[in-house]
Amino acid sequence: MRFAARVFCLMAIASCLCACAQADNSSQPVNIALGCPVTFDPAPNYSLCKDPDDAKQLTDGVYHPDFLWGQRGSVGWQGVSPVLMTIDLGKVQPIGAISYSTAANFGVGVFWPSAVIVAVSDDNITWHFAGDLMVRTKTDAPSLRNGYVAHRFVSDDPKTRGRYVRLAVANKSYVMVDEIEVCKGQDEYLNVQPSGEVIADIKTFAQQMPCRSAIKRRVAADIRAVKAELDASNIAASKKSRYAAALKNIADNIDTLPEPAPADKLIMPYCSEHAQVFAVYGAILSSRGLPPLFAWKKPRYEYVGPCDCPKSPPKDTGLSIDMMRQERRSESFLITNASEKPVSVNLSVKGLHGSPNPAWIKISSVPWTDTAEYIPVAAALPDDHYTKGGYPVSIPAGMTRKIWITVDSSKLASSRYKGILVIDGARRIKLPFDLNVSRVAMIQPGLSVCMWDYTDGDKDRGLTQKNMSQAIKLMREGFVDSPWGQPVVLPWPKVEDFDSNNKLKAALSFDNLDKWVNRWHGASNYFVFAYVGDSFAGAKAGEAAFDARVSEWSRLIAGHVKSLGISPKRFGLHLIDEPSSDAQAQLFVQWAKAIKSGAPDLCVFSDPWYPNPETGVQHDAFLLMDVVCPQLCEKNSETTSYMKYYITRRSSEQALWFYRAWGPTRIYDPYRYYRMLAWYAFKYGAQGIGSWSFGDIGTYNPASGGNSWNEFGVDGQSFTPVFIASDDVTDGIHWQAMQEGVEDYACLSMLKDAATKTKNMALKAQAERVLAEARALPTDTNSGDFDWLDRVDTACADKIRLQALRLLEKML
Repeated sequence: MRFAARVFCLMAIASCLCACAQADNSSQPVNIALGCPVTFDPAPNYSLCKDPDDAKQLTDGVYHPDFLWGQRGSVGWQGVSPVLMTIDLGKVQPIGAISYSTAANFGVGVFWPSAVIVAVSDDNITWHFAGDLMVRTKTDAPSLRNGYVAHRFVSDDPKTRGRYVRLAVANKSYVMVDEIEVCKGQDEYLNVQPSGEVIADIKTFAQQMPCRSAIKRRVAADIRAVKAELDASNIAASKKSRYAAALKNIADNIDTLPEPAPADKLIMPYCSEHAQVFAVYGAILSSRGLPPLFAWKKPRYEYVGPCDCPKSPPKDTGLSIDMMRQERRSESFLITNASEKPVSVNLSVKGLHGSPNPAWIKISSVPWTDTAEYIPVAAALPDDHYTKGGYPVSIPAGMTRKIWITVDSSKLASSRYKGILVIDGARRIKLPFDLNVSRVAMIQPGLSVCMWDYTDGDKDRGLTQKNMSQAIKLMREGFVDSPWGQPVVLPWPKVEDFDSNNKLKAALSFDNLDKWVNRWHGASNYFVFAYVGDSFAGAKAGEAAFDARVSEWSRLIAGHVKSLGISPKRFGLHLIDEPSSDAQAQLFVQWAKAIKSGAPDLCVFSDPWYPNPETGVQHDAFLLMDVVCPQLCEKNSETTSYMKYYITRRSSEQALWFYRAWGPTRIYDPYRYYRMLAWYAFKYGAQGIGSWSFGDIGTYNPASGGNSWNEFGVDGQSFTPVFIASDDVTDGIHWQAMQEGVEDYACLSMLKDAATKTKNMALKAQAERVLAEARALPTDTNSGDFDWLDRVDTACADKIRLQALRLLEKML
């Protein structure tokens, strides 16, 4: 039953009716904005559709449904939010529906607006709020799962008036608009004083609106979804009428719902009214003959929606985990509440070592959180606390709850364990629980991991002084062994610090570096984003003084890290981020040569995007890199010469790494985006992997109060695989997928080594077949490949991993 994916993930079909025709009952609806002038703040800046006639094109009545942002007849902005568009209707007019025509494409990072604020004014001075088109829209935004989509957001009748209509559009990436229509309302609206709140500063108002309207937009969309299901149900007419009235009452009072602050953790259902909407859906499920409460399964990394459930409960549902010693592996199941009332159950472990409260198990009842793209996800993994003989879990009416189980085999002896997980509520449900801990122990993976964490200070993006230690602990548990520091970690001398021979006149302070290294004591590598320019301490790149001063500086850095017990080969300087031009390559060469002249062993890290890596100065740059770390993307896929070139750079003296930096990661499939990253490393013999970024919640300012539990309260895209608030960090399914990938890498590497050493030719042949399957598995490199809602076989990695484990048990 794909109700959640079809409805709660906003897959409604876009209406093709004229906006005015939808808003006005008259036979000849009138678009009173047609031909009216439009002013912008700021001016349009997207080059592919920018032209001198932009101010005329939004009200010329001409639509461009195909490739909107490449059409001169449309208008666009990049990197600007909010954007103000003000239409002068010429005189005070009665205003009915308003439509905003736009387009989006997930694959290229163009998303639906997070808010389209409508304000009206008689005099262009006093402005009244007339609604948010993203809340008061007649149809939900279509899904972006299939690429480019054009859509008109059409408001309900605001019953207002004004000479000026202003739209303030907030978006995290691009603002693209094709046409705006304002439909004439009924004449009596001229006598109605606008009732919306007076807006003093519409830009600030629009910036705050995505967070303020988040609950309203979600509840409004869910009401429309449940109402459609209700209309199609076989519920008795009297009950159906009662449920419909309840939904209408909530919809009519949508503006009275609570408004969250950016610091609030938003968990569905958001409020009592939202819970009532889901309760109606619970009644619909009950009318289909489903039991009030039942457990079922899906592969743990497959997407599940808040109201997904099978047509009938499965007869047999069991749990199974098969793992090496020294691993952390996971399993999950789902509980659906097909009733009108919320229920509370108690989970308990029976018959397994350490029952009823085993130290080796972590149970998380996964909360539902929304995303900036309005795709709800079950991804956060808070610790459920054992109390009164079990783990208490609540399941809201009409919803499905995912239960995530993490097992730490380092706390168990090698054995096959059999027990049950008991769900006690209105009825008792027993799930068989089989746990096999192999006698084979995982060796250290041998794969380095970085997350561009920037944990050298007390705040960066979502990381703060209050949550920093939790963040580092969680990263270390996930095999992060290569922390990142910002430029402030390094001592940066001034021109007056050097004498006439380009020698430093006084000792440099390494206090920042020492503090950071102490936080990450025992790390395998330490990387610093140096963020260099074309000069150093008053000397320009290319000058003899530049070479001498950088050489002296790098020599002192290498000497200091040695004094800390760190080999300079494990201390890396990242000079230029994602360099792609000849000019950047030339600057990189100048810096790298100067660094190497003073400290030949000091590591130079680079994440290159050079289009011609085999020739000229770009090739010269590659020769000076100690760590070559390209992003896994379509451009660098195995079908191009780029990947072949990167592989040629792999050697004992030059390490190959891979990284990913697509986003927003919360709506990405954790299996393909995170877990498969380590499989790519194994496929190509890479020594490290990284992902942007552990702390990036979508803001550079922790003081803003934003957090990754509330993506509406930040001004950018979220990239973190965990859930970060100002004072805590919570594990997530995406982060566990990254960790499992590293453990997979370890298992496959162990099999590769065993196959090399064994004298049993039959086992060697079997091992080589499994390793060939493993190398053939990862294929996804484009951002469009990672949509979590896509149905993919997420069991492939476990099948291959278990084949490898069974062979290891025979070979070791």
